[in-house]
Amino acid sequence: MVTTPTEPVEPTKPSVFTPTKFQVTLEENSVKVGKDVNVQITASPDVKSVTVNGECIQGKADKNGDMTYNYVIHTDRVGTINVSAVAYDCDGVASSPVVNTIAVIEADHNYDAGKVTKAATC
Repeated sequence: MVTTPTEPVEPTKPSVFTPTKFQVTLEENSVKVGKDVNVQITASPDVKSVTVNGECIQGKADKNGDMTYNYVIHTDRVGTINVSAVAYDCDGVASSPVVNTIAVIEADHNYDAGKVTKAATC
């Protein structure tokens, strides 16, 4: 019997990373234009990096061994802002994005040369 040597098979990497913990919390999901919104992410130690809207952010270890990441969204116009957070493992495999939406509504005051004045009512 003749045997043909075979090439070694490399283990396949998962196509999507599933972190043990990846919680994304928005401080608010509806704000007036001009207000900042804080995004807080808590992730398990198997998460090696995090992006929010494509920007890599730094985290800090908390007392439970998890990582905490904070990000600020600046609102400068009326409309909606999608906030997409992605976790990555040590091999660079990405999780599915966690997407939240912020509704940015019209402010109820006028800005005049840096001073806040109340809007006129009719």
